[in-house]
Amino acid sequence: MDIDFSRINLQYLIEARELARVDPERAPVLLGTGDAYARLLAEIPADSIAQLSSVRVPLVVPRQADWWWNRLLTALGDGQPSELGPILEHVELIARR
Repeated sequence: MDIDFSRINLQYLIEARELARVDPERAPVLLGTGDAYARLLAEIPADSIAQLSSVRVPLVVPRQADWWWNRLLTALGDGQPSELGPILEHVELIARR
């Protein structure tokens, strides 16, 4: 059975972005990220986050690698659609393990 996490992914990332904007000092602690990731997340536009709507596997997994989140947030923040495709393909591979 395939479970579609696309809505959960979007809801989580939008709420996490809002937390990073509203409370930048607490956001890294509550999100389990470093300060740099919280700052990157706070700056990502909603339309960039919406590009993740096709990702059906969970993006939020325990102990997701920091380098992966950095790559994803940087690609979203910079509006790099050519970089986003390979990153999202990688999450599919990670989720299948």
